[in-house]
Amino acid sequence: MREFLRKHLKLLIILSSVAVVAAVCLLFVLSADTRIVLKGSKNETVEVFSEYNDSGFEAKAGMLFLPFTPETEVSGTVDTSRLGDYAITYKSSFFGKEDRVERIVSVKDTSSPTITVDKEEIDFEYKGKAPTLEDVKIKVTASDNYDGDVTEKVEKSLKGNELILTVSDSSGNKTTHSVNIVLNDGLQPTITLKGYSVMYIKVGSAFKEPGYTATDNMDGNLTSLVKVSGEVDTSKNGTYLREYTVTDDSGNSAKRIRKVVVYSGLSAEDFAPVPKNGKTVYLTFDDGPGAYTEKLLGYLDRYDVKATFFVTNQFSGYKYLIGEAHKRGHTIGVHTSSHKWEIYKSKESYLADFEKIQKTIEAETGKRAEIFRFPGGTNNLISKKQKKGIMTLLSKEMKDMGYVYFDWNVDCNDSRYGDTQRIIESTIEQISKKNISVVLMHDIKNQTVEAVPAIIEYCLRNGYTFKALDKNSPPCSFKPQN
Repeated sequence: MREFLRKHLKLLIILSSVAVVAAVCLLFVLSADTRIVLKGSKNETVEVFSEYNDSGFEAKAGMLFLPFTPETEVSGTVDTSRLGDYAITYKSSFFGKEDRVERIVSVKDTSSPTITVDKEEIDFEYKGKAPTLEDVKIKVTASDNYDGDVTEKVEKSLKGNELILTVSDSSGNKTTHSVNIVLNDGLQPTITLKGYSVMYIKVGSAFKEPGYTATDNMDGNLTSLVKVSGEVDTSKNGTYLREYTVTDDSGNSAKRIRKVVVYSGLSAEDFAPVPKNGKTVYLTFDDGPGAYTEKLLGYLDRYDVKATFFVTNQFSGYKYLIGEAHKRGHTIGVHTSSHKWEIYKSKESYLADFEKIQKTIEAETGKRAEIFRFPGGTNNLISKKQKKGIMTLLSKEMKDMGYVYFDWNVDCNDSRYGDTQRIIESTIEQISKKNISVVLMHDIKNQTVEAVPAIIEYCLRNGYTFKALDKNSPPCSFKPQN
């Protein structure tokens, strides 16, 4: 054995060396490895239209303690002109060992749109009503770096004195822009005269200013700033004008005039030398109160004449004059609330309308009216178009309820004549032929109101007495024709 070993020692050494080398080579192969390490993040974001630069990577391979740099294949592209997610793949291999890593690059739009306006302040003429979107005139454009023109997507809203403009792009990026609205006062102040705009004072009486208020839509109460000019000399006859002016902070001015008439020798007593002839005139006024009722009350005061007002709810802004006429000693009677012919459709519709104006009268005077006048008169035929026989039915029904109705025997014809002089002539001509005159007039017509002084003066000079109607006054009614 020893001899054999001696003879073959060299061969054995060679074989052993080969075996060692083979074992080492096998160990190298078995320990071979490759690895890719990304620089930066595996998930990256890049702004649309910007330039994308790969953050890079490191690829390593080795066997035992011998490092190598393997070849690495990079595939995939990033299109920054289009939104989306893009994959970049890194792949390397070494001695059959592979490593594959993927990076996701998201191309996003994070830039908000841009809003452009032609002005940063909007002037609005304020007239007591807040501006609406239709009132706000402004040119608006909007653009986005990705979507382009997004003007049509702009939404407008109002918040206080600001116009709020908002727009969002397809990626949800939102822009808000506010434009200031400057309120320019477009209204003059309002001066309200207390008492009456036309006052009548007898010579020798004291004039006392009834007072006034002034308000403005933006500045509020301006009463303390009102300037009053114009003196009233109560020692002699004349017409005096009191002027009230006020100016708001925006330079808008307002003016009101009060007419003060100082008179003498115009009352009923001043016509006393004319013997009383026993004839009586009842002036009655339908369809008001309205814009001219206040002036009419002044004329009646001037002559100390009492009249009868058959009132309506037609002009709600003047209903306070019902109470004023009552306080001055005039009789208040029912005419109609609505003054529409539909009230004659049935008994129920008429009574409902009647009750409505009664409630107004009660609220203004503290009591209900006892007398009334049918719209169109008891003998009207217009009611026939609503319901046959309705006037016959209503005239009986109202009497049974205890009410007294009055028609007229003198028509001033103010529905026929449009000028004051013809109304005067027509009325006087009819009165002169009667002992008792119930005169139909309308205080909602200025030409009628202006005729009253001349009619009163004629009657006073000719011995007529004026009275207001009440439920015990001489009857004056038509026979129903329907």
